[in-house]
Amino acid sequence: MSTNKMYLFFFVSTMLVVPSKMACWIESGNGKSCQHEGHTLALNEVYENNWGPRCYKCTCRTFGLSCCDTGTVIIREGLPSNCKVIKKGCHEEAVSKTDESKPCDGPVRAVLG
Repeated sequence: MSTNKMYLFFFVSTMLVVPSKMACWIESGNGKSCQHEGHTLALNEVYENNWGPRCYKCTCRTFGLSCCDTGTVIIREGLPSNCKVIKKGCHEEAVSKTDESKPCDGPVRAVLG
């Protein structure tokens, strides 16, 4: 299997198992470099957006730019009623509704990007 097909298989597989709030995507390239938000990236060069509100990491490959969201996303389904989700930088945290300085007292599920 060619490298390009392996990358495509990996990213399609990832998108099938990752919740809808998280995503990976591919932007086309020219085989020598990639363009992203006004930046030119050389092959295998990495670009990271760590300041939100959407945080992601991209790598320039021969087929184009491969990007995935980063950070933590709290799964709201099953979140205890005494908890709420707040955003801190690239990450979401489950905290007490009555005191945001305290973590959620109950089962919380999260996905890392």
